[in-house]
Amino acid sequence: MSGDDAELIRAARSQGLQVALAVSLYGVSFGALAVISGFSVAQTMVLSLLMFSGASQFALIGVIASGGASAGFAAVASAGLLGLRNGLYALRMSPIVGPGVVKRFVAAQLTVDESTAVGTAQPTLAANKAGFWTTALLLYAGWNIATLAGALLGDVLGDVRTWGLDAAAAAAFLGLVWPRLRAGEPCCCLRGGVCYGLASTRSARRSAHSRCCRTHHRSRPHPPPTITRSALRRRGALVDPIWGFVIAGSLVVLALKLAGYLVPQKLVEGPAISRVAALVTVALLASLVVSQTIGGEGGIEFDARVPAVAAAGAMLWMRAPFIVVIVGAALIAALLRFFLGMP
Repeated sequence: MSGDDAELIRAARSQGLQVALAVSLYGVSFGALAVISGFSVAQTMVLSLLMFSGASQFALIGVIASGGASAGFAAVASAGLLGLRNGLYALRMSPIVGPGVVKRFVAAQLTVDESTAVGTAQPTLAANKAGFWTTALLLYAGWNIATLAGALLGDVLGDVRTWGLDAAAAAAFLGLVWPRLRAGEPCCCLRGGVCYGLASTRSARRSAHSRCCRTHHRSRPHPPPTITRSALRRRGALVDPIWGFVIAGSLVVLALKLAGYLVPQKLVEGPAISRVAALVTVALLASLVVSQTIGGEGGIEFDARVPAVAAAGAMLWMRAPFIVVIVGAALIAALLRFFLGMP
């Protein structure tokens, strides 16, 4: 291994460490929200350990929290739809991970936005592998530790937005897409990703509005009673029905990840499929920059993340180190919220 290759591998591992640390802390929010929504600590941890896909995890607990066990199938479907992109990521990562049944199974479980972004952002195959595995393993460990902390100590730790970590995640994705911008990736691909990100946030707003309208205008003189866990225990129920949806949703998302790795490697390594998978990955990462910057529970939201990510872009343009970009974005967002009261 030449000195240049060793330096690229060290840089990839350093980048993976920084991304994993910044994103792992979001697990605190998931753990706290899941327990507040009525999930047990065990169910919360199974979702993080087995599903391991942040957007799908938040979707599943959100749908069940609003609709109860009767919305379980819709929750599994929502988690699966959001997990589709992981299957596309797997197509892109398959040639990088290489052969080996056990290795590809483990890689499938660890194929998420962040590990794919770092893994595909490197200039050489060895650095691709180092970036992917470093990010994946550290993020898996950090996310699950943070989930447990949030489930047990959510009220004590508070909202991670207070510390600007939402802006840090958006800045991290921007930093990972930035080399593609400098390399002149097809503009139509990047524009498509931005449009997809905007559409996804707008659809979230329409969905929230639709639920609000149904709540106010639908006549329900006798709403069905909500069956709580204590009620189940009083009735002698031995199995919490939520467990079935937790396991089903986790297996669906994992199966989608595995699907990309089950495609024969000779097909994936073909120039046409390889190029399409690479462009789709760039588009999806660009959409994540948009959704992480202006996305919110009610759709599009302009808050402290926007100026923080704009500052991150300026720092990237000035070639600031990756860790400086992430910490700088978090600090700017936190200060704006603290001193100016921005949301």
